[in-house]
Amino acid sequence: MPVIGLGTGGYGNPDGSGGEYWGPEQGHNATVAWLKMGGRRIDTSDNYISRDGIGTGWVASGVSRAEIFITSK
Repeated sequence: MPVIGLGTGGYGNPDGSGGEYWGPEQGHNATVAWLKMGGRRIDTSDNYISRDGIGTGWVASGVSRAEIFITSK
């Protein structure tokens, strides 16, 4: 199953310095691209800075909410 990560600070960098956090614009763009490629599962959290962008990206993609499986922690 293809996977992309947004706000996955827990994965960190090879040097152990932490991870990269994406804001709403990056979340929006990645979500639109993911859904247009056929992705239908999105995992999000209150802690992910990209969450607002995920919502706007989903709407902009034109994909029906009934087709998307969203998990949140």
